[in-house]
Amino acid sequence: LKIKYDKLVRPARSPAGRHSVEVRYGKAGGGYGIRFREGDSGEYVDLSRDKLEQRLAKLKADHPEGLYVRVVIPDGSGLSFSEAW
Repeated sequence: LKIKYDKLVRPARSPAGRHSVEVRYGKAGGGYGIRFREGDSGEYVDLSRDKLEQRLAKLKADHPEGLYVRVVIPDGSGLSFSEAW
C-alpha cells in the first residue's frame, strides 16, 4: 500500500532523465526580457521570443528523452502577477 501511495504523491513533472533548460522572464525599461541557459550552470543568453521558440523546438528535436523547461520569474523582475501569468 505504501508503494502505491508514494506513486500517487510524487511530483507530476521531474527533470530526471530529461535535458533541462532555464528561462527567466523580466521587465526593464518598459520592455520584456527573456534570458535562457541550458542545464543548471553556465551563462544566460538574452533572447527574443521568436529565437527562444526556435531554440526550444531544436532542443526538443535533438533530445528524444524529453525536454524539461524551468520557467523562473525572479523577485524584483518588474512583472506584475497578471503579466507573469
